[in-house]
Amino acid sequence: MTEEKAKTKWCPHVRMSNDSDPDNTNHSYNRDSHGRLDKGCNCVASDCMMWREEEDQFLANIGGLGGSIIKGEGGYCGLPK
Repeated sequence: MTEEKAKTKWCPHVRMSNDSDPDNTNHSYNRDSHGRLDKGCNCVASDCMMWREEEDQFLANIGGLGGSIIKGEGGYCGLPK
Protein backbone atom coordinates (compact mmCIF):
# COMPACT_ATOMS: atom_id res chain seq x y z
CA MET A 1 0.00 0.00 0.00
CA THR A 2 1.32 3.46 -0.76
CA GLU A 3 1.92 5.85 2.12
CA GLU A 4 -0.65 8.24 0.69
CA LYS A 5 -3.33 5.54 0.78
CA ALA A 6 -2.27 4.36 4.25
CA LYS A 7 -2.69 7.90 5.58
CA THR A 8 -6.39 7.75 4.66
CA LYS A 9 -6.93 4.67 6.86
CA TRP A 10 -7.97 4.70 10.50
CA CYS A 11 -5.43 3.53 13.08
CA PRO A 12 -7.01 1.57 15.94
CA HIS A 13 -4.18 2.53 18.30
CA VAL A 14 -4.75 6.29 18.19
CA ARG A 15 -6.64 7.71 21.14
CA MET A 16 -8.05 11.22 20.91
CA SER A 17 -10.75 12.52 23.19
CA ASN A 18 -13.36 15.20 22.65
CA ASP A 19 -13.32 17.17 25.89
CA SER A 20 -15.12 20.21 24.49
CA ASP A 21 -18.36 19.27 26.30
CA PRO A 22 -18.22 21.05 29.71
CA ASP A 23 -20.61 18.52 31.27
CA ASN A 24 -18.61 15.63 29.80
CA THR A 25 -21.84 14.01 28.61
CA ASN A 26 -20.59 13.70 25.03
CA HIS A 27 -17.13 12.33 25.80
CA SER A 28 -15.93 10.09 22.98
CA TYR A 29 -12.70 8.75 21.57
CA ASN A 30 -11.58 9.18 17.95
CA ARG A 31 -14.76 11.05 16.98
CA ASP A 32 -15.56 14.72 16.56
CA SER A 33 -18.47 16.36 18.38
CA HIS A 34 -20.82 15.19 15.59
CA GLY A 35 -19.77 11.54 15.89
CA ARG A 36 -17.67 11.51 12.71
CA LEU A 37 -14.27 9.83 12.71
CA ASP A 38 -11.59 12.40 13.49
CA LYS A 39 -9.01 12.58 10.66
CA GLY A 40 -6.31 12.98 13.32
CA CYS A 41 -6.79 9.26 14.02
CA ASN A 42 -5.48 8.13 10.63
CA CYS A 43 -2.33 6.14 10.02
CA VAL A 44 0.89 8.17 9.96
CA ALA A 45 2.61 5.56 7.73
CA SER A 46 6.42 5.81 7.82
CA ASP A 47 6.26 8.20 10.80
CA CYS A 48 5.10 5.22 12.90
CA MET A 49 7.66 2.81 14.34
CA MET A 50 5.44 -0.13 13.34
CA TRP A 51 5.42 0.80 9.61
CA ARG A 52 7.19 -1.80 7.49
CA GLU A 53 8.55 -1.03 4.03
CA GLU A 54 7.70 -3.48 1.27
CA GLU A 55 10.77 -5.44 0.29
CA ASP A 56 12.08 -5.75 -3.24
CA GLN A 57 11.10 -9.01 -4.94
CA PHE A 58 13.27 -11.07 -7.22
CA LEU A 59 11.51 -12.78 -10.13
CA ALA A 60 13.53 -15.62 -11.58
CA ASN A 61 13.61 -16.08 -15.33
CA ILE A 62 12.32 -19.66 -15.58
CA GLY A 63 14.15 -21.62 -18.24
CA GLY A 64 17.06 -19.24 -18.40
CA LEU A 65 19.58 -17.39 -16.33
CA GLY A 66 18.95 -14.14 -14.61
CA GLY A 67 15.72 -12.52 -13.62
CA SER A 68 14.36 -9.16 -12.65
CA ILE A 69 13.83 -7.22 -9.47
CA ILE A 70 10.52 -5.55 -8.72
CA LYS A 71 11.09 -2.57 -6.46
CA GLY A 72 8.89 -2.54 -3.34
CA GLU A 73 6.55 0.45 -3.23
CA GLY A 74 5.01 1.64 -0.02
CA GLY A 75 4.59 -0.64 2.92
CA TYR A 76 2.17 -1.93 5.51
CA CYS A 77 1.27 -1.83 9.20
CA GLY A 78 3.55 -4.16 11.09
CA LEU A 79 1.24 -4.64 14.07
CA PRO A 80 0.21 -8.26 14.61
CA LYS A 81 -3.26 -9.16 13.40
